[in-house]
Amino acid sequence: MTASAARRPARTSSVRAGAAALGRAGRAVAWYLHELMGDTAYRVYLDHHAATHGAEVEPMSEREFWRCRMNEQDQNPGARCC
Repeated sequence: MTASAARRPARTSSVRAGAAALGRAGRAVAWYLHELMGDTAYRVYLDHHAATHGAEVEPMSEREFWRCRMNEQDQNPGARCC
């Protein structure tokens, strides 16, 4: 067995480790952007509603939720640029 053949598995595992790290980084960036843009807000609302109210009270539809959220932001702009 030559020296270069003995090193090949290390190089392959190094490439795989790098690809795995790049994949994790990509998923982390995607998660951050989804959270930043509010894409998960309705799902978070549904989880909170289920934990707080259970099946007693029907949650808002997604359309109603976004309408209420936008109205709230328009009435109380807080610290945003626009």
